[in-house]
Amino acid sequence: MKIVNKLLLKKIFYFIDNSYLRVFLLLPYILAKFLTISFLSVGDARVWIRNSYYLKTLIVGVSDLDISVQFNKKPSRQIIGKLKTRYKILRYLFPFLGEMNLYIQEDEDLLQIFNRYEMKRDPVLGEKVNEAEEEEFQKITFLVRMLESDKENLKNCPEIRQKKWKSHLEELGRERTRYIHLSDIVDFLSSMLKSKEYEKILLSFLKTGQFHFDENREYAILFPHRWAVWVNVNGGIEEGVDKLKLSEWERRVVQEMIKWEIMGLSTQMYLLNEDRNMNFYLDLLRRLNLLINSNEVSVIDRFIDQLIQTQASSVST
Repeated sequence: MKIVNKLLLKKIFYFIDNSYLRVFLLLPYILAKFLTISFLSVGDARVWIRNSYYLKTLIVGVSDLDISVQFNKKPSRQIIGKLKTRYKILRYLFPFLGEMNLYIQEDEDLLQIFNRYEMKRDPVLGEKVNEAEEEEFQKITFLVRMLESDKENLKNCPEIRQKKWKSHLEELGRERTRYIHLSDIVDFLSSMLKSKEYEKILLSFLKTGQFHFDENREYAILFPHRWAVWVNVNGGIEEGVDKLKLSEWERRVVQEMIKWEIMGLSTQMYLLNEDRNMNFYLDLLRRLNLLINSNEVSVIDRFIDQLIQTQASSVST
C-alpha cells in the first residue's frame, strides 16, 4: 500500500512539473540552494549544487538537491561535526535535500580515477574532465550503476525519469529520442557489451532484483562490488576470481567498477561515523584489484592505500 501511495505521489508531482504550477514548487529548491550554500560554508568550505538541479533535469517534489562540499585541506573533527549537524538541520527543513559529497583539494589527484561521466554531472568536477577522452569502459560502468540505482523508478514510473535518462544517454552518445523505455537503455548498454549473455542477466536482474552469482559468471563482471562480498563468504575471493577465467576486456570492466567504488568511498570517507566495515571493504577491493591485475592495478592500489590511511587517521584524531 505504501509503495502504491508513493508511486501515486510521484505521478502527481510529475503532472505538476509539467504545468504552470511548477514554478511554485521550484521555489523551495531555490531557497534550499542558497541556504545550503550559506549554512554549510564552515571553515574554508566551498559548497555547490550538482546533478539534476545543475543539469536542469529536476522534477519538483521527486528529485533530490544533491550537494558538493570542498575543503582546501583535511578538515578537523570539529569542522566535520559542525558540517554534519548543519546538514541534519537542513534535511529537517528541506526533506528533498540529497546526498552530500565531500572533497579535499589537496587530494585532487584522486580525480584521475573518477568516472568522467559522473564528474560531468557536477559543475566543478566537470570542468576537470578531458573532453578529448572517450572511454568505453567508463561508459559501461556509468550506465550499469545508474541502471542499478534507478531500476524501480524505470519499471514503475518511467515518465518521471525521462529528463534524467535523456540527459544520461545523450551524454553517452545515443541519439535523442522522444521517449526512453527501459528496453532502450538495456539495448544501448547491451550494444557495448561483448556477449548476449550480459543482456540476459540484465533482463533477469531488472525483473527480479536478484544477483545470481552462483548461476551466471556475467553477474560478477557487471556487479563485482556485490560479487566480491558474496564470494568472500562463499569460497573465497582468490578462488572465485580464478574460476571466472576473465578475459582482458572483462578485467577492464571490473577495474572500472572498482574505481567507481573508490570514487564513492572517497567522497564519504570523512562523513562516516568510524565505520568498522570500511577497512574490511577497502581491503576486499584491494585484493580484488590485485587479482584482476589489469592495466591500472598499481594506480588503484595506491589510492586504496591512501583511503585506508585517511580512514585510520580520521579514527585516531
